[in-house]
Amino acid sequence: MKMRHAILLLLLVMVAIGAVYLDDYQDRNLVVLKNGTVLTVDEIWKSGRFLLYKINDEVFTVNRNEVESYGKPESKMMLKHAKFKASLLLISANDEFKDFANNTTVSFVRRSFWVIGILAATVFCIILLLVLHLIFKNRRPLPNPAQPAKIQKPATPPPNDADDEITPSDIIDYFLNLFRLQIGADPDAPMKTKALMDSASGSNTVYELRIKHRGEWMRRRMSVGPLGDEAGSKSKCFYVIYDVHLVVKIPVKPISEFEFYNKCIKKEGQIVDKLAPKECIVPRVSTIVSMIHKLPESAHLSVDQLEEKYVDWLRSKTQYQKYLKIKNTFVFFMDFSKYYFLSHIVDNLHDVKDAMAQEITENAETIFDNQKFRGRYGKAKEAIGIEICHVYDQCQAAIRQFLTDSGVSPDVSMFRIQTWFLTHLAGKAIGIKEAGLSENLVKELNLLIELTLSKQLEAVTACRNTITEYVHRIRFGQNKPQMAGIITNLLDLLAWLRSRRIAMRDLKPDNLLVAGDPAKYPLFLMNPDEYELGIIDVETAVDFEISKDGKIKQPLLGGTPFYATPSHFFGNAVLSEAFPNLRKILHLQDWYATLVMIFKAVTGELMFEHTARLFAEIRNKIKSGQTQGMLQSEIVADVSRAFWRSALMEFQARMNQKEQLLKAIFLTIPDSSKKMFKNVLSKDIVATTEKIKRCISNQTVFESPQSRQRLLDSSPARINQLRIEFENKVKSMRNKSNNNASTIVLLKYLRTLKLHAEQQKQLLIRLEQQVSRISAYTLLGFMFNNLYKSMFREEWWVKPAAREKFSDADVDEATLQATL
Repeated sequence: MKMRHAILLLLLVMVAIGAVYLDDYQDRNLVVLKNGTVLTVDEIWKSGRFLLYKINDEVFTVNRNEVESYGKPESKMMLKHAKFKASLLLISANDEFKDFANNTTVSFVRRSFWVIGILAATVFCIILLLVLHLIFKNRRPLPNPAQPAKIQKPATPPPNDADDEITPSDIIDYFLNLFRLQIGADPDAPMKTKALMDSASGSNTVYELRIKHRGEWMRRRMSVGPLGDEAGSKSKCFYVIYDVHLVVKIPVKPISEFEFYNKCIKKEGQIVDKLAPKECIVPRVSTIVSMIHKLPESAHLSVDQLEEKYVDWLRSKTQYQKYLKIKNTFVFFMDFSKYYFLSHIVDNLHDVKDAMAQEITENAETIFDNQKFRGRYGKAKEAIGIEICHVYDQCQAAIRQFLTDSGVSPDVSMFRIQTWFLTHLAGKAIGIKEAGLSENLVKELNLLIELTLSKQLEAVTACRNTITEYVHRIRFGQNKPQMAGIITNLLDLLAWLRSRRIAMRDLKPDNLLVAGDPAKYPLFLMNPDEYELGIIDVETAVDFEISKDGKIKQPLLGGTPFYATPSHFFGNAVLSEAFPNLRKILHLQDWYATLVMIFKAVTGELMFEHTARLFAEIRNKIKSGQTQGMLQSEIVADVSRAFWRSALMEFQARMNQKEQLLKAIFLTIPDSSKKMFKNVLSKDIVATTEKIKRCISNQTVFESPQSRQRLLDSSPARINQLRIEFENKVKSMRNKSNNNASTIVLLKYLRTLKLHAEQQKQLLIRLEQQVSRISAYTLLGFMFNNLYKSMFREEWWVKPAAREKFSDADVDEATLQATL
């Protein structure tokens, strides 16, 4: 009994110590790299394509493509960290023990340490065996109850919750069952799936489906992956390759009735008909049902006729309707065989990971030659080249020692060791065939090199960043025609939507297709006339042409935060009250999304990443305002104020950061967009001119008609000169008044307005030309200016101080640097 108490007390102490350690461990941050390395860091934050982390007040960077996960420890991350630490400990202990066993000159202290360690491990094992022996020896069977309670099984198993989130595993199970039906296997036939490592489908994962049929395992492959990683869109979509390329869309709310499901499909067809002949794809039941049943006359039917035939067939063969369901909801299937995703094309333009690895392997001599390193990557990077050579020297010594200790001939060529080093520098692992060693030795070799590099992580990261920047610069120059062509076609699509009185309201690269000759892909991307952009999903679209009853149909509320404005979350009635023109606001929602896509096409990054985070707060403000009984127009003004002020600051910052790239891209404005842009410019010039007149009329410093007319006729340069003269005059005054400060603000504001009006006039002249070419920088400045002034009304500005009296100067300043 005493022994039991002692064992129990020992276990409680161990649990308490473990709990304290685990609590402290949970406060740490981990970075898990795809090559298996796990780093414990103090802080983590994102910056574009890179992840930054701090260790002991030192900041390091790593490409986000090389990171598997990061943040506070979760169970999966903790297991990987433990595995990584254990591997390092085993390697270190193995090296130490070999040194202890083989080196007769080891000090007495080190020999004592190993002897004591071995004895301690032996004692611990004996105690553990004794504890297990006592536990099992003292176990007694529990007495049986007189009458055990019966557990009543339900007559039918409970159905799956229709609200359960559908995951890639559910998609795989669906197509596995479809495969069973296609080959005619029994319903209870054994089925297996296996994820393959050699995925060749980008972000998709390739799986092998296996079904045992007539004594043999039937096999086929498929791939599946989420379509888009930007949260917030209404429906969840997956990109699947199974016989053909498919988009599988999961509805927001589960659909259980076939007729309602068919009605939803037809509703999207009405929008598509109005957009014709613009390329669009919509859900069709024939996309999937044609894989399990062929209609005899299908070859002679049009797409729409074939769809009607399959709908009629499903009404009569109701048992096949379940093959349009995943879990307990109907889902939408779209055939994507003839098209390409714009999101994939844009990502490929800016994905330099493979190009970086290729740059390293094809220019190996550059890494190990300081003079060549400086010549290729610049004199400013010379120190980085020297540092990476020192890292290689350490790595080479460690590898040769490892080979000697492992019983492998250390006489390995320098070329092989350099190849191994460069493989890891490129963020990859050495393969068994490449190394020519056993599997276990290759694992230890990879871990050793990664451990060596992690000790010099700052130098390694600097080298990788240097090469990545170089590759990105080269790739950017090569891809400029493709970027300009994408922007041209985005503007053409925007103008087409306006001409058809359709607002998509969820435009983003994942919802746009690229239609061109597959035989010429990707070369057709060089010429915007050889392809066009089309629509994938019209779920949130609305026809804003006024109907017979004088109303516009209410679209679904919401959108993808990175491409949405606060207006996406208010109904038509509220927007009509808050804005003078509902149709214009609906169209400008697409204008805003197009601006973000143009920026991403050039930079590979999102324009309003910080502002998009405000949507959680915006939703709360809307609910809070409604609870407090605020007027809907007041709620719109409140959330718009927070959103557009943040958007303005972020727009100016991002334009400054990417100015060089944006000014390097010149595009041709399509004729379809010229009329739309000229109309906006003309109205803006008139409005700015009227604002200048009001500003001069309302001021009280320059009261004579001659002075006011002179202000009205003066150029921006003359206004600026007048401001400087007035400031110098004020400095010499003994008694200064508030009117003097207001006058200086007035003159600054007048100069800004006049500069803006001149710029808009110059852009209008450019658009009057037969071929109009402008930079992406100029285009974005013009587009944002129109959005800000149209969607953030003047009367919504907060004016707590005199210095904010002319606060609309901020947005005009945002476009002044867009040089023509």
